[in-house]
Amino acid sequence: MPACKLNGIKLHWMERGAGPPMLLLGGTLSLGPEDFAPQIAHFSQTFRVILPDRRGYGRSRPPDRDYPPDFYQRDADDIAALLQELRAEETVVLGWSEGANVSVCLARTYPKLLRCLVIWGGIAAVRDSDLSIFEGRRDVAAWPKKVHEKMDATHGESYWKLVWWKWCDIMRQLHAQGGDAQLGRIEEVSCPTLILHGRKDPLISGFHPDCLHARIKNSRLYEFETGGHGLHLQYASEFNRVVGDFVRLSG
Repeated sequence: MPACKLNGIKLHWMERGAGPPMLLLGGTLSLGPEDFAPQIAHFSQTFRVILPDRRGYGRSRPPDRDYPPDFYQRDADDIAALLQELRAEETVVLGWSEGANVSVCLARTYPKLLRCLVIWGGIAAVRDSDLSIFEGRRDVAAWPKKVHEKMDATHGESYWKLVWWKWCDIMRQLHAQGGDAQLGRIEEVSCPTLILHGRKDPLISGFHPDCLHARIKNSRLYEFETGGHGLHLQYASEFNRVVGDFVRLSG
């Protein structure tokens, strides 16, 4: 996995395939390639797929992960620096969960770097109901053993638990400050945008994709009737087809 020093940190990433650039951004405590295995296998046949470990995750340590209020934008600045380093222009950007919010900030702040944007599982705000869901998952002891094993292997046993608690803390802080998710003026996102949503997502209600769709003018919304939070893994074939069609129509 190559690495380079950007914005004062050493950022690691992996690449597969050749062609126009496609960036994949995972969620909180991303498991790296495992998070996007079907997409890497499919899209690397025609794209140069780039998958970074964002600061504080995976191999991109030090520094340890922290969550200032502007952490989405900070990550977007890191990723923009990486794309510029790799000479990746007009990039197709796919962002999931936390990566969706980072992708929105990237599209808003660095429009020339993007060809189009695909997001799913992100938040538009931190409301009472959202905080209740997030706090309900603070106790990692209740998480499945298989998840613990994967997190231990990728991030280290004690480290990932501390990171998750920090993430829960920043969600609580954003909620206490009025619920602003610190995405900035996302109405300024100008690239073609596809917003995906699984209607059975236990973490992200329909409010969030609807709100993002309403605020991002050049966007369309596609829903998976029985999709969950990881709908790109649950319905990989349909997901890849929908995304592929959207990218082709986006020029």
